[in-house]
Amino acid sequence: MKYLLKAHRFNYEKVLWSLPTFYEKNIALIRKKDTGHTYESHLWYVKIIAGDQLTIARQRSILNVRVGHESGADAWKHIVLMPGLFHAKIADCHGLLQVHFGKSSTRSPGSLAFHNTCLNQIPIVLTSLPSFHVCRDLSMVSLYACILHCLLLVSGTSTLEEYISKKLTWEAMCIHAHKILETYANADRVQELQEPRIVKERKPDAEKKAEKKSDILPKSEATAQSKKPQEVPLPHIPKGDMVFENASLFMCDALLTRLFSDTIKSGDSGLIILVLKLWSFAYWGSGWLKYAHKMLHLLHNLVNVWTSQLRKIIVQNWLLNPTGKANTFVEIDLVQEHLNFWIKKVYKADSDGHSWDWLSLVSLCIDVLRRVAKKIHSELGSQLGSKHTIPDLHKDIQTLMDALNEHEVYVVKDGRVLDANDTPVPNVISTGLVALAHGNATNPLAEFNAQYDSLCERRKLVPISNLCLISANTHHPESSTAVPIPVITEQIPANETGSEDEYEGLPQLAITSDSEDEEDREDPYDKDLFADSPTLTRLEEEDVALEMDDLVLDDPGMDWDSNEQGDSDEDLD
Repeated sequence: MKYLLKAHRFNYEKVLWSLPTFYEKNIALIRKKDTGHTYESHLWYVKIIAGDQLTIARQRSILNVRVGHESGADAWKHIVLMPGLFHAKIADCHGLLQVHFGKSSTRSPGSLAFHNTCLNQIPIVLTSLPSFHVCRDLSMVSLYACILHCLLLVSGTSTLEEYISKKLTWEAMCIHAHKILETYANADRVQELQEPRIVKERKPDAEKKAEKKSDILPKSEATAQSKKPQEVPLPHIPKGDMVFENASLFMCDALLTRLFSDTIKSGDSGLIILVLKLWSFAYWGSGWLKYAHKMLHLLHNLVNVWTSQLRKIIVQNWLLNPTGKANTFVEIDLVQEHLNFWIKKVYKADSDGHSWDWLSLVSLCIDVLRRVAKKIHSELGSQLGSKHTIPDLHKDIQTLMDALNEHEVYVVKDGRVLDANDTPVPNVISTGLVALAHGNATNPLAEFNAQYDSLCERRKLVPISNLCLISANTHHPESSTAVPIPVITEQIPANETGSEDEYEGLPQLAITSDSEDEEDREDPYDKDLFADSPTLTRLEEEDVALEMDDLVLDDPGMDWDSNEQGDSDEDLD
């Protein structure tokens, strides 16, 4: 499956619409915009809605409520939801940090916490994580250091300068890359190292679970037992090499994260789908069950629901290219976050000038204003502020390489274990596959299929509004004698139980009319969907930069942000 997008530019001749999400709700926006179609003709065309993960979840909850209860365009049968790939990347980065963070100890020299300490960065707490770009930079710098360190191991050289001096061919470098993957990023090898201790490690846990199930303590004894101090964790069984195993699994997961970023930039939608299939398992393995559920919706629609024409439209439009150049594709929801940042944080008015009218006006000019500012800075020969300085990755990478070499992280040492309060890293893909196919109490795949079948049956229902129209259009023969229908004027007495409604005991139906906006009524499942799923914050410019990886390290005089967005400055002359 190959969907490779080509860079191109559009000439927009129509009126630009301002970003409406600040003051208008999605349903009101869809109804209000003049698309040239009547109420009936809306169903003739598919309408694609793109947005972040929360927006898509809200839209899907509205769609589920309306199916079988509304008719025409209000049923949303013509709506297709396009997922946001940028927020999928954020969830992966969050899960990667949680799984591989570990302890900042020399007993765990391959963990991200230890790497963060080696770099003398601000300590990271998992309960209060920093912004997205800080977490992503830590993971990527650690990945670069691990790859270069393993490159020295497979090539038999001691320094990078010595490796460069050999002037190896491209074929030789490819052989070294394959050796790194087979030796230091191989999940099968990790499984072989873990097998000798798996049975012994699971035996104490199984015994504890059996004791809890068999022993039913009285209430007093259970209360006394709950007040006992927490048990000290048992030391790990000295089998295999936990440090090497954790480092290998980190390289596997981080390489997949890096592959997704490169795939986005190149516009290869086919490879994006392949990575998303693996991420659907990784989300389950790292605990991001809600995002895994959304990946099931996407993959199911791509394979079984959408037609080939609609699938082609989706995969060719979920990426944007603001510059029109090759290898500069970005996610559609990243562009939305990018505009939100510059509108809300930078180009906002103060005091009385801060209004919705100003936001709707400035949202159309973000790109032009940024390019004007860059042109002025280039003409004056100065860049105000210090945020645009190029970060020096040479020192950070070399520091981590020295730490990996000192602690021999990628050298197998049988019997090397972690601290007792530190746990080995799981293989999130295989763990997620088992959880998705089997689960603990229920089968997630079976539940998803049951929900899908129920939704299909509801789509076959005829709404009451349609039945009323059919009844109104039916012509009945007039009676020869007109008998007046008596009008009831008496008040209906209450029933014997004293209740004013004899149907009080029956369950009430959900309100499906438009007396109140559907988006104001939160779906209980949707509320639970994101109540316990905080995402990494996006508070700084680097968190929503369109070019997160294009860092030029050899030319300190180059503007780091010069190629982030927009066309050349020739359009401004």
